[in-house]
Amino acid sequence: LIQASGEAKYTDDLPITPGMLFAAFMLADKANATIATIDVTQVLAATGVDRVITAADLQFGTNFVPAMAGVAEPLFVAIGQTTDYAGQGVGLVLADTPAHADAAAVLVALTYSSVKAPILTIQQAEAAGAYFQCPLQPVQAGKPIAAALAESAHVLSGEISCDSQYHLHMETQSSQATPTDDGGISLHSSTQWLDVTQRSAAMMTGLPAGKVRVTIPRIGCAYGGKITRSLMVSSAVAIATNLTGMPVRCVLSLATNMAMIGKRNPFLCRYSAGFADDGQLHAVKLDYIEDCGCSPSDSIGTMSMALTICDNAYSCPNWLVTPYLVKTNHPTNTACRAPGVCPAVFFIETMMDDIAAYLKINPETIRGRNLYQQGQTTPYAQPLPYCSLQAIWPQAILSMDFQSRRAAVDYFNMSNRWRKRGISIAPQKYGLAWNADNMSAYVAIYGHDGSVVVQHSGVESGQGINTKVAQVVAHALNVPLSMVSVELPSIFGQPNANCTGGSVTSELCCMAAQAACTILNGRLDAVRKALPPTATWMDVVNKCVQTFVDLSARGWVAPTTQTVFQYNSYGVVCTEVEIDVLTGEQQILRADILFDCGLSLNPAVDVGQVHGAFLMGLGYFTTEELKYDPTTGVILTDGTWEYKPPAVKDIPIDLRVTLLPNSPNPAGFLRSKASGEPPLCMAANVVLALQY
Repeated sequence: LIQASGEAKYTDDLPITPGMLFAAFMLADKANATIATIDVTQVLAATGVDRVITAADLQFGTNFVPAMAGVAEPLFVAIGQTTDYAGQGVGLVLADTPAHADAAAVLVALTYSSVKAPILTIQQAEAAGAYFQCPLQPVQAGKPIAAALAESAHVLSGEISCDSQYHLHMETQSSQATPTDDGGISLHSSTQWLDVTQRSAAMMTGLPAGKVRVTIPRIGCAYGGKITRSLMVSSAVAIATNLTGMPVRCVLSLATNMAMIGKRNPFLCRYSAGFADDGQLHAVKLDYIEDCGCSPSDSIGTMSMALTICDNAYSCPNWLVTPYLVKTNHPTNTACRAPGVCPAVFFIETMMDDIAAYLKINPETIRGRNLYQQGQTTPYAQPLPYCSLQAIWPQAILSMDFQSRRAAVDYFNMSNRWRKRGISIAPQKYGLAWNADNMSAYVAIYGHDGSVVVQHSGVESGQGINTKVAQVVAHALNVPLSMVSVELPSIFGQPNANCTGGSVTSELCCMAAQAACTILNGRLDAVRKALPPTATWMDVVNKCVQTFVDLSARGWVAPTTQTVFQYNSYGVVCTEVEIDVLTGEQQILRADILFDCGLSLNPAVDVGQVHGAFLMGLGYFTTEELKYDPTTGVILTDGTWEYKPPAVKDIPIDLRVTLLPNSPNPAGFLRSKASGEPPLCMAANVVLALQY
């Protein structure tokens, strides 16, 4: 409610303190160009400007990425260095108001001693031989792929691509730094990662980590774009505060955010599929080429996820999936909701449609013929002990009334010349990993009234993590939900935890909170035994206080598994569309989503996540397009006038979401499953329906 009413507080809503300075980045306007001079004369003369910070002012180096978070990247490009992309920072302006800072930042005058044509596409990078070394091994299973393809009855080859997507946050990258009286910095940042934000700021200011106190208010959307990319802004304000001794706030304008910050990785896939006369897969060869932007820092994890979803829902005895990373003159591309997975699902589903068209067999028949069965193993050695695809696929075809709707679509197309309809149905398997994803939570019971507060290491970004954690604490302690409140995460309370991402942070923070509650319940139960059976919650709490029992506890979880994923989520999506063949105008008439959430911790939250993820995927596949000047590399779609996320008329007229009933997850927390990212991949089905 407070978010909908505008009462929720974000970084830019913090009180403005006396003497506060506001920062704006000065940006390079050419990619792949060597900077000869940086003239800030007009910048310094602009109204309200206090000072300018460039690479020459950085006392502890220009790299803002800690080693544990990726590859070194410069915060500012220095004179004599070559710009990696247009929009890269060359310095920071500090002024008395945000408007003055933004107005002054564009007055910087740059000259270049060498300007080369930018590399902006995967094809251009391949032609130039611009590859990064990929540390990931190919996914291989079965026979040598050449032999497996050669013995197949049919072999079909093709090329499929997916472009980029901007993280259209409701809150752009934002940070505020304030000096503390002990020589440290209090840092508020719109970030998904407490720990790495502290490390980056400490590294760039020379301060001990203990003197960089990071707090995260709720953040206005995340999607992966605030895991490492937020460090550019948080480290910049930390440096500015350290140099000036004044509080500094930086909230990027939308145009600067779109120019300076990396986006979803574009992918190109070249495939060869070997199959039988009936469409049964025998061999699949996939080459994944990923556009990393100017650094592979965040792209290796994305490629790893693509490799481990290469099969989606389909079994095949022989696989070879080879990864390639290319360098382009774009900002470092980064994780974006379902990173790597979304294009990989689209690739394999497009391949299945191509096979169906080649054999002149209905696509749903080809899909059903190749579905995984319970107990099978994927090409990346993931066992599927609870695979439900064989059961839910025929159920979905019936419940979504697919056969009669397809007949109606065919009749409509025969009866109409200028408007056509399409329909498609597809299954999905999405793996959720817990490995190397440590989370923590601190729970305290207050003796005054027995109320409970919990602080966890996750970040609330609209995904409902605070709601789920509070529910778990209330359930574990057997108190009303109204007695539980959630505190903002801070680095003091939750040190050394992992980032919020991968859809599993909610369940892991719930798990950590439950662990803390287990400790508390042990203490409470020991006291409760000495009280009458009619003792109330407050009776127990008061007795604990009187007998000096600690009513606070910290839970820490760092689960490890022997396989890639802790569990898989399954589902089916069916979309029906209509298109004007003269104008290309399209409308999604109906979308049915059957989504596996296990035993949902909160169905309202999870259905909301399904809605949001699916609509974000619609934007990726149907409305959003990034364009760049081919000579300078400058982004041309740097605002919502040019860049079009889905609006109210783009959503399905009839959107039906069903959580798969009677499907508790034995491998999940309280038998639940994650909901944040898997539904986004289902939007790929819209493209297949449009191609019907």
